[in-house]
Amino acid sequence: MTPRVELRNVTADDVPTLFEHQNDPVVRSMAVIPHWPRDEFQARWEKHLASDAVCKRAIWADGQLVGSILSFDRNGLREVGYAIGRTHWGQGIGSAALRQFLSCELARPLTAVVSAHNLASLQVAQKCGFVISGERRETAANGEESRLVILTLSAST
Repeated sequence: MTPRVELRNVTADDVPTLFEHQNDPVVRSMAVIPHWPRDEFQARWEKHLASDAVCKRAIWADGQLVGSILSFDRNGLREVGYAIGRTHWGQGIGSAALRQFLSCELARPLTAVVSAHNLASLQVAQKCGFVISGERRETAANGEESRLVILTLSAST
């Protein structure tokens, strides 16, 4: 059974838990975004919290903070990103959260960029109407190359 999922405004009190989620090595291996040390993570979230240009929500499932979802402008596109703590994977939380988020983030087209090996995240986006629109390769600061899938939610979806 899917937990009861709700989106709430992110608060400064949520940030330490969100850091712990992204600090998990398995989560890091699945994510497009780089891993940030605690200080940098905190500073990034302070900027997000102060910005009206970033739509950000905490994902709560059955009363527990399990992740975050946000949208932001990057390279001329409106992009959405989401992260769920690993202990909460496989419960339908990501799909439920993204569906809810799409009712408050109305910008279209909306883009999601997902690591090609993160099949669960690809499925979440596709269940919510995103279609694969491209692919690109990126090289991280450590020289590691990754293949990214670009998905788009169009105005007609």
